Amino acid sequence: MELSQISTVRIRLLIYCVQFSPDPSNNAIDIEHVAQQVAQEDDFGSTAEYAASIREALDSETQLSLLIPQPHSEAVIRSFLSKLLDRLTTEE
Repeated sequence: MELSQISTVRIRLLIYCVQFSPDPSNNAIDIEHVAQQVAQEDDFGSTAEYAASIREALDSETQLSLLIPQPHSEAVIRSFLSKLLDRLTTEE
Protein backbone atom coordinates (compact mmCIF):
# COMPACT_ATOMS: atom_id res chain seq x y z
CA MET A 1 0.00 0.00 0.00
CA GLU A 2 1.30 3.42 -0.97
CA LEU A 3 1.22 6.27 1.50
CA SER A 4 -1.32 9.01 0.67
CA GLN A 5 -0.02 12.42 -0.34
CA ILE A 6 -1.16 14.20 2.84
CA SER A 7 0.25 11.45 5.05
CA THR A 8 3.55 11.66 3.18
CA VAL A 9 3.68 15.39 3.93
CA ARG A 10 2.89 14.84 7.61
CA ILE A 11 5.44 12.04 8.02
CA ARG A 12 8.11 14.16 6.32
CA LEU A 13 7.40 16.94 8.80
CA LEU A 14 7.72 14.55 11.74
CA ILE A 15 10.99 13.06 10.48
CA TYR A 16 12.34 16.54 9.76
CA CYS A 17 11.97 17.39 13.45
CA VAL A 18 14.39 14.62 14.45
CA GLN A 19 16.66 14.23 11.45
CA PHE A 20 19.74 15.37 13.38
CA SER A 21 18.95 13.53 16.60
CA PRO A 22 21.43 10.71 17.31
CA ASP A 23 18.63 8.18 17.97
CA PRO A 24 15.10 9.59 17.96
CA SER A 25 13.54 6.21 18.68
CA ASN A 26 15.26 6.01 22.08
CA ASN A 27 15.04 9.65 23.08
CA ALA A 28 11.99 10.54 25.16
CA ILE A 29 12.84 14.24 24.84
CA ASP A 30 12.61 14.05 21.03
CA ILE A 31 9.31 12.19 21.21
CA GLU A 32 7.85 14.66 23.70
CA HIS A 33 9.09 17.67 21.70
CA VAL A 34 7.48 16.42 18.49
CA ALA A 35 4.27 15.45 20.32
CA GLN A 36 4.00 19.00 21.69
CA GLN A 37 4.48 20.44 18.21
CA VAL A 38 1.79 18.17 16.78
CA ALA A 39 -0.59 19.20 19.59
CA GLN A 40 -0.36 22.81 18.38
CA GLU A 41 -2.38 21.77 15.31
CA ASP A 42 -0.85 23.40 12.26
CA ASP A 43 -2.17 23.79 8.72
CA PHE A 44 -1.34 20.14 8.04
CA GLY A 45 -3.72 18.65 10.57
CA SER A 46 -4.90 17.95 14.06
CA THR A 47 -3.34 15.51 16.50
CA ALA A 48 -5.87 12.87 15.42
CA GLU A 49 -5.01 13.43 11.75
CA TYR A 50 -1.29 13.10 12.45
CA ALA A 51 -1.99 9.90 14.42
CA ALA A 52 -3.98 8.52 11.48
CA SER A 53 -1.11 9.37 9.12
CA ILE A 54 1.38 7.61 11.39
CA ARG A 55 -0.84 4.51 11.46
CA GLU A 56 -1.09 4.63 7.67
CA ALA A 57 2.69 5.01 7.36
CA LEU A 58 3.43 2.14 9.72
CA ASP A 59 0.99 -0.10 7.80
CA SER A 60 2.46 0.88 4.44
CA GLU A 61 5.33 -0.63 2.53
CA THR A 62 6.77 2.84 1.84
CA GLN A 63 10.40 3.27 2.87
CA LEU A 64 9.81 6.02 5.40
CA SER A 65 13.52 6.57 6.01
CA LEU A 66 13.83 7.79 2.41
CA LEU A 67 11.12 10.46 2.58
CA ILE A 68 13.71 13.12 3.42
CA PRO A 69 17.51 13.05 3.37
CA GLN A 70 18.53 11.91 6.86
CA PRO A 71 20.86 9.31 8.39
CA HIS A 72 18.46 7.03 10.29
CA SER A 73 17.58 3.48 9.31
CA GLU A 74 14.09 2.33 8.45
CA ALA A 75 13.89 0.50 11.78
CA VAL A 76 14.78 3.65 13.74
CA ILE A 77 12.24 5.79 11.88
CA ARG A 78 9.47 3.21 12.30
CA SER A 79 10.30 2.81 15.98
CA PHE A 80 10.24 6.58 16.49
CA LEU A 81 6.88 6.88 14.73
CA SER A 82 5.45 3.98 16.71
CA LYS A 83 6.52 5.55 20.02
CA LEU A 84 5.23 8.95 18.90
CA LEU A 85 1.90 7.36 17.99
CA ASP A 86 1.72 5.78 21.45
CA ARG A 87 2.42 9.18 22.99
CA LEU A 88 -0.17 10.99 20.84
CA THR A 89 -2.91 8.45 21.45
CA THR A 90 -2.50 8.42 25.23
CA GLU A 91 -3.99 11.91 25.23
CA GLU A 92 -7.01 11.17 23.02
